[in-house]
Amino acid sequence: MQLIEGIHQIEVPTPFPVGAVNCYLLEGSPLTLIDTGVKSSLAIGTLESGLSEAGYSIEDIEQICLTHGHVDHIGLARTIMNRSDRSMNVWIHQMDSERLIDYEGYIDDRMRAYHRIATESGAPIQEGILDSQPALARYFLKLGESVEEVRFAEDKGMIETGLGALTVEWAPGHSLGSVCYALDSKKVLFSGDHVLGDISSNPSLDFDGILGISLLKYFESLEKIRKYSGYSVYPGHRNVIGDLAARIDDLLADYERKFNQTEEHLGDVPTTIYDLSRKLYGEYDSGQLILALAETQDLVRVLESRGQAKLLTHNGILCACK
Repeated sequence: MQLIEGIHQIEVPTPFPVGAVNCYLLEGSPLTLIDTGVKSSLAIGTLESGLSEAGYSIEDIEQICLTHGHVDHIGLARTIMNRSDRSMNVWIHQMDSERLIDYEGYIDDRMRAYHRIATESGAPIQEGILDSQPALARYFLKLGESVEEVRFAEDKGMIETGLGALTVEWAPGHSLGSVCYALDSKKVLFSGDHVLGDISSNPSLDFDGILGISLLKYFESLEKIRKYSGYSVYPGHRNVIGDLAARIDDLLADYERKFNQTEEHLGDVPTTIYDLSRKLYGEYDSGQLILALAETQDLVRVLESRGQAKLLTHNGILCACK
């Protein structure tokens, strides 16, 4: 689907609840693809059809710009490279690059991280995450593939496309290496999953603490891109965002509501992060466990930074209280 002259959107299906990922084709030379979709026969077939509709083939792609390192955005990068008879640049921010350079190693590390956060948060064994990791790892390994040589999309750097230069805006939160690409010539911002129109960006998913509290870093990143409020915003999923400033305000307000709800559930007696997550999010299924635990931890950490909560370890389990 052509959005504006020279820019086509291709909705590539994923097996995840979020639905299709939006890949964007920028015409001209170098012919540029922003994000790729997962590695699957359905995804590659859909991508091929979308490219054909725009008058191109996979073999015509000259460079790939990745907004971040999640598999629904990077999974087909190696497949596309293998189909090309030319040298191809694949751009990704350095802080997400290991997810692509060593995809298999990243999945192994991620499974250990899932185990750690479930255990330290007090999740019961019946939740399943503690004994389902091998199967989960095998599932994710099928959806992506390593690309050993990449180029780093550096903050404020410029990447040339057939429609003009993309300005890289590093926007950590959804992932450590999330970026937005600003195409000033068309007044377009490709926001990846940093800002989505009607769903959360889940900015607590990277819970290793390298950049501090993920939520606070995400809030900083939201403010960083507010200057593009006059641009059309093309996100990684779902519909185009017409009013970026309003969407940023809505996201910040939604998190303030979550902070208030979290504080209301805290008492003088420590409650485990797992139990608190159940109070906040109700009867979520095991597939949402890690997200619920990560966000709950972040909510408490932000409240603690404001002097409104305490995060402590009780019998080896993370707990929160007033």
